[in-house]
Amino acid sequence: MGVNWKLNHSEKPDIDDFRLLVQHSNATESQIERALKSHFYGKPEEWNGFFSWFLLAIGVGMIGAGVVCFFAYNWEGLHKFVKLGMISFAMVVLASLILFTRRNELVKNILLMGLSLLVGVFFAVFGQIYQTGADAYDFFMGWTVFILLWVLISNFAPHWAFFL
Repeated sequence: MGVNWKLNHSEKPDIDDFRLLVQHSNATESQIERALKSHFYGKPEEWNGFFSWFLLAIGVGMIGAGVVCFFAYNWEGLHKFVKLGMISFAMVVLASLILFTRRNELVKNILLMGLSLLVGVFFAVFGQIYQTGADAYDFFMGWTVFILLWVLISNFAPHWAFFL
């Protein structure tokens, strides 16, 4: 007697269902092992894809952190127009990559998260240069309002987590 799964819409079976099946069936260990390999364990290609996207997301985050640290370290040595110009240039480059390239949707969503981070950096630098008098609430409210549309359009779970 083999272990056959009737899957709806190529959906993976639940692990709890599998445990119940193993407990109350007369399937051999080799049949159970085959079912685990075919329905539960990730294939090397899937892990490769996961790690490539994970490393891309970490890379975008590190670049964003590098921009923030660059400004924190070189704050006094840069002219105010250079500070705002570099952030604006980075925002334009990211927006152009998102809009005018034929990249994967996941890559565009990760770049959009980086762009959202740069909007916050821009607001922080602008507020420090021109002493707007805004408190932390005003800063985060403005940042939230300005990236809200991007978060809604992308509907990307990590972007929602960043937004919240």
